[in-house]
Amino acid sequence: MKHYNKMARQAGMTLIELTVVLLVLIGLAGLMIPYVGSFVEKTNDSTGSSNLAQLNGAMGRFITERNRLPHHLESLINNADATTLASGDCAIGSPLAGDVYCGLADPTVFNAITYTAGVAADDIALASLEKANITMYVNNNADAENKTFSNGTAMKYIPLPAGVTEATFAGLPAIAVTSIVAGVAGNNMTRMGLAAMLGGAGMDYFPECYDYIAMGIGDSSELIGKTITSAPVNFATNADQGPVQNYNHYIAIFQVDKSNTNGVILDSGNYTHQCSSVTEAAKFIGTVLNTADGLTGVKNALETAYNNKVGA
Repeated sequence: MKHYNKMARQAGMTLIELTVVLLVLIGLAGLMIPYVGSFVEKTNDSTGSSNLAQLNGAMGRFITERNRLPHHLESLINNADATTLASGDCAIGSPLAGDVYCGLADPTVFNAITYTAGVAADDIALASLEKANITMYVNNNADAENKTFSNGTAMKYIPLPAGVTEATFAGLPAIAVTSIVAGVAGNNMTRMGLAAMLGGAGMDYFPECYDYIAMGIGDSSELIGKTITSAPVNFATNADQGPVQNYNHYIAIFQVDKSNTNGVILDSGNYTHQCSSVTEAAKFIGTVLNTADGLTGVKNALETAYNNKVGA
């Protein structure tokens, strides 16, 4: 019996041994944390770039199959009955009706663009949207607690229904062309921003002739069940920027005709462009994601993901 008790006592770990094991485990965990955090960031970047590319393809297939743009996209504009402050980002300031959707991670990258019936350029823009069959879309509910899911409300129509004179969208601000120095091509932030996000050259985009508007690809989008199974969501690595706090659906950018002047535009003597003499249908040009750092398109998302992997 005594021999058994002695063996039983020796089978366990002493307090010192247990302390040493715990210290070793804590040290290993400390070494692993940076790698795990980096892995999460790389996974997030790769998923984001993959979703952007997937949505570009899904939108392209939808347009090819149906020769029009999908219905029920989100205007990223606060709905008309936004009367109370909601939780999350919408609790900061006043989410006024007709403003850029307060649930965006960074609403300041957009300007509210209002098309008023009876104004020549606005009539062209409304006709451009109608030609592309953006005839039914929704505003966003500033009062919703969840900024991403089921926040669409207030169905909107083009042509404008009786008694409605305006349609408002979130647009990229058109900044006037300004020459850097004499003889050097002018710098236009809208052009450069679009080229950086979506690819192509700055000269491929013409804010003088077109508006560039953003529309969210949410749960009610007609793409769902047609060319994609569900609306992708970006789950940010920062918990304070999750889909409850910020609008984390992806965003489609459209080029909307606004000028039929047929005038020649000269950019610092380097190239010329002429606006269309007829109203062109609105055109899909790519998808982006709105984050606290601004807009991310497939081009810069892929670049970030690649750089992160190379720097691993």
